[in-house]
Amino acid sequence: MVRRYSRHRSGDGIGQPRAFALPVLFAVVCLFGSASGARAQFTPPPQQPASSGNIHIATPSAALDVATRFLRHLGTEAASRSTGAPQQFSPSGGGADLDGAPQAAAQAGDRYRAWFEAYGVRSRMDPQGDFAGDSRKSLGGIAGLGITLAPGISLGVSVDQSRTDIDISPLAQTAKLDLTQIGGNLAFESGAWTLGVAAIHGFGNVDSRRGTGAPSTATYDTRLWGALAELSYLWSSGNWRVVPKIGIDWARAKSDDFTENGGLLPIIGSKQIAERTRVFGGAEFGYTWLANQTVLDLSVYGRGVDMVSVNAGGLNITSPPGGPAPRFIPGVSESRFGVDTGAALSIRLAPLVRFYAVYDARLRSNFESHAGTLGLEVRF
Repeated sequence: MVRRYSRHRSGDGIGQPRAFALPVLFAVVCLFGSASGARAQFTPPPQQPASSGNIHIATPSAALDVATRFLRHLGTEAASRSTGAPQQFSPSGGGADLDGAPQAAAQAGDRYRAWFEAYGVRSRMDPQGDFAGDSRKSLGGIAGLGITLAPGISLGVSVDQSRTDIDISPLAQTAKLDLTQIGGNLAFESGAWTLGVAAIHGFGNVDSRRGTGAPSTATYDTRLWGALAELSYLWSSGNWRVVPKIGIDWARAKSDDFTENGGLLPIIGSKQIAERTRVFGGAEFGYTWLANQTVLDLSVYGRGVDMVSVNAGGLNITSPPGGPAPRFIPGVSESRFGVDTGAALSIRLAPLVRFYAVYDARLRSNFESHAGTLGLEVRF
């Protein structure tokens, strides 16, 4: 009896754990499988590739470059226009007058002036971060009208119409930036000192294209604003002159949000805002001479530029439902320090008519731009 009882107890002790282990093992397997499934279910989808937004983050930078060039035109025109002594005239373009012109010719028709310019610009931005770099080509024209309000005070207004082609060759992405800019300037003179101020507003649109075959395209509006102040001092001796200059400029570009159409992976982009403030200082050196009753003037200039404040902006891109996850792409900007340089040749064939040609270069560690301008000024 004792032996049978002991076996019965021993058999119960072994059989019960085995019967209990199977349900526990099944529950653990189910729980592990459920947890693995939950982790797979919440794995985020892949993000849009940063390259998708390259052409769109290039357009605010290109707009700022076009705005800065127009500001430069207005600032040069204001600072180089003398309403007082004719020996202060300079050939830098934009309605500027000439040093060395005969007194009667310089004073004739001195109240009003009009100018017309055609220009071309080639520039490139180096790669930075997720940006593959781009090349840009701009063609444009400027028409302006100036008036002498009082001795020492002159006013000018200008309109600039341009088109910029932006190309990101490695990614087969392009865009056309069409801009209309309206600007005005004031020049105040006292002795050898001249203070020129200018302001602009621009508006236009961007047409972008990504990819080949069935491309993704978009069209959206862009706007810009800018202001500039420049102080200069004239020192002259005979036919030579030296004009030291210091100044500050500010520009802001804003692009609307957009939705691409067509293509394999169209994107939806947020609005973009880019802004920068720069200070600069340098000098112009010029020489004027008379040849066969034709007044010629040659000048060169150079200045250092420091970008004291910059907001390169950025772009948030999303996809239609079911596409890649949203992504933020930082904006692009030229480097902080740089050098601007150039030369101008002016030819006065008649007392009230002048032709001029100007070359400008902007050199940065990650950006380079070269521009040529041909202009005609008429006074009346």
